[in-house]
Amino acid sequence: MNSKTQKSTTNTLTVIVILIFIAYVVVLVKITLIKGTTLPQIVQNLKAGRAPMRAINLLPFQTIRDYIQFSSEMRFLRWFSNLAGNLFIFVPMGFYLPILFSFMRKFFRTLLVIIAVSISLEALQYLFGTGSTDIDDLLLNTLGGILGFGLFLWFARPGDASVKVLIRVLALSLCFAVAGYTVAYKEFGIFLGLATPREEVHGGENIPARPADLRGRVTESGAGSFTLRRFAGEEGEAEVVDVLLGPDTQCFDRQVSLKGHTQVIRYVPCSSREPDDIQVNAVASVWGRWDSVSLVADYVWTMQPSSTQGITMVRTTQTDTAELALPTGESLLHGHVKSVTGDEVVITKIKQWKEGSEYFSVSTSIEQTFRLDSGTFFYKKRILRRGKEVYLLPGARSDITERTEVRVWGLMQGDTCVAEVVCSFVFK
Repeated sequence: MNSKTQKSTTNTLTVIVILIFIAYVVVLVKITLIKGTTLPQIVQNLKAGRAPMRAINLLPFQTIRDYIQFSSEMRFLRWFSNLAGNLFIFVPMGFYLPILFSFMRKFFRTLLVIIAVSISLEALQYLFGTGSTDIDDLLLNTLGGILGFGLFLWFARPGDASVKVLIRVLALSLCFAVAGYTVAYKEFGIFLGLATPREEVHGGENIPARPADLRGRVTESGAGSFTLRRFAGEEGEAEVVDVLLGPDTQCFDRQVSLKGHTQVIRYVPCSSREPDDIQVNAVASVWGRWDSVSLVADYVWTMQPSSTQGITMVRTTQTDTAELALPTGESLLHGHVKSVTGDEVVITKIKQWKEGSEYFSVSTSIEQTFRLDSGTFFYKKRILRRGKEVYLLPGARSDITERTEVRVWGLMQGDTCVAEVVCSFVFK
C-alpha cells in the first residue's frame, strides 16, 4: 500500500472511529441521564420542581455492598450488569480518548477527563432528578476508564501502522456494541425503550372484562366462603367483606411469570369448594352479586402468597394498585432491622426530612421495636436504584432479616408497635 493510499485509508477509518465515539457519547448520555424518560418530561419536571429519582449516596462501597448482599435474589446477568454496568460503560471513554486525541495519551490527563465527565453526569442526574448520585458510580466509572486506557496501550503498540491500529479499534468497537446491546436488550430492553412489553394470557376466557366487584387480600378461608380485606382506595365503607362460593362459582389460580419481555399470565382452574385452594393472605379479585353485606361470587381468581417453599410470587408495578397496595397513611416506623428474636423485631430508625422539593434521609442510632402476630401482612418492595421502576410484591415473614430496610404500619401498645403491615425493601 503506497503512502497516499495508506493516508486516505487512515483518514477514512479515523472518521469512522470518530462517528463511533459520538454514538457512544449519545448512548452514555441516554443511559445515565435520560433513561426511562424523555427530554420534554425532564424539562416539565424541572419547571414543576419535581425530581422523581433524586437521591444521593456519599458513603463509599455502600451500593456495591447492597448489590452483593442481594445477588441471590437476582439472575446473574441482571446482577452483574447492574453492578458492573457503571464500570464497563466507561471503558470506551478511556479507550477512545487517547486513540482520537494525541494529547490524551498521558494517563493522568485521560484520568482527569474521565473523573470530570463522571462527576458532571452524576451532578446532572441530581439536577434532573433522573437517578441516584452515588460515589460508588464515580469509583466504578473511574476504574472502567482506567481499564479502557489499558486496552489502548495494548492495542496501540509502538511501531504498528496507523491503519492496523484503527482496524483493531473497529474490531473492538464491534465487540463493545454487540455485547452492550445484547445485555441492554435482554435485561433492560423495556426500560431503555429497546423492546416493547408484551402480555400473553392462557385460560380464564370466561372471566369478565370489566373491573372486579371486589379486590383485596384473603384473611380467612373456609368451606364455601372466605373473608376478604379490601385494598386501600377501594370503594365502599366495609373494610372486610364475606365472599360466598356457590356450586357454579368458577375459581382460578392466577400465575404470573416473566419470559423475556413477555409477561405470561395463566389462569389455572381450581376448586372453589376446597378451603385449601384459597389460602389466607392470597390476593383475590371477585366478580359476583351483592347480597346484603356479602358478595356471592360468580368468578374468583387468587394469587397465592409468597413463601420459602417457592409458591408463585407475582410481580406488579407500583402504578398498578388494582392488585397490591400499601396503606395510604404514613408508616409508623421506618428503619433498618437490627435483630429478630421470635416475634419481636428491633430496628434502628431512619430519619427523613424535606427541604423544598428534595427529600433527605439518614440512619440514626435510635432503636425502636415492633411485634409480629398472626394477622400481620407482609409486602416486599423492589426498587431499581438506577431507574424509576418500583415493584410491589407479596412478602413473607422470612423477608425480615438483619440490615433489611422496613416500613411498619400498626398500633402502639406502650413502647411496642404491633405490626399490621410490614414492607421490606430490596434495592437493585
